[in-house]
Amino acid sequence: MRPPEAPTLAAPPARNFYLGVGAALGIVPQPSGGIFDSSNINLTGMVGVREALLGFGLRAGLDYNLSTQALGIEAYLMRHFGSELVSPYLGVGARFLPALADPIYGSAAVGLDINLSGSLGLFVEGNPRFESGGNFGLGARAGLKLNF
Repeated sequence: MRPPEAPTLAAPPARNFYLGVGAALGIVPQPSGGIFDSSNINLTGMVGVREALLGFGLRAGLDYNLSTQALGIEAYLMRHFGSELVSPYLGVGARFLPALADPIYGSAAVGLDINLSGSLGLFVEGNPRFESGGNFGLGARAGLKLNF
């Protein structure tokens, strides 16, 4: 008599798509009202795919400032490294802020996903960038991420 075979568990589905919501703020240059001034804090949202082609993904996002009512649009080419509890990622892209005299500038995303459960996670990232006139800037964002 042969012992019964243990059932095989299917691997969890790959979670390639995500939606994120959170807050973003500028750090460098130092905002005149301080980092946590309401005119420096933006609501942020993003939608992305972790792998679209050759290990690279795409992300699009919006930032909205309730105080100044300024809107920012961004697009990134992303590279995610793993899907463990803590997963790093890098991205390069561009931002469009219609309120600025030079509204388009280069930006990057250097961050971590913290996967709390199957579809719910947190993210934290830094956003180095080159603003108008070739000036260096740095922003940060954090929030919740839903993975599909």
